[in-house]
Amino acid sequence: MSGSSLDLDGLVKKAKGGVRFVYADEAQAHIDSTTPIIDVALALARAGRDLARTAEILDASGRTEDEHLWSAIAELGRRFTEADRDGDVWTWLTRNRRALQSEAGRLEISREQRSREERERGDQRSIFDREEDG
Repeated sequence: MSGSSLDLDGLVKKAKGGVRFVYADEAQAHIDSTTPIIDVALALARAGRDLARTAEILDASGRTEDEHLWSAIAELGRRFTEADRDGDVWTWLTRNRRALQSEAGRLEISREQRSREERERGDQRSIFDREEDG
């Protein structure tokens, strides 16, 4: 092994005349709070210019406000022109960052509210179960 120990497996593909960065639709990853930033960025690009889908990915990743994620997306937008297969999506993500963050925030609030309501319903059932047993 020579050079860098950086693992590029899955991020670089062989191409005519050398290698190229993976296209978003070629990368697959389960998105959660442990997913690496590059995989979250690729999932966002794979979702395309769809506010709801990209917001869901941001919410699932827990990286809505992650400056490293947004820096990576901005850099990908600078490196790949809009003529590139994913280039227009990188640009769209960068330009729509605030709207995406806002929508992801709404999803998080809604999820937390549902979770709280479910806990409250469970607590109410527990009270009634204890009364029946008593």
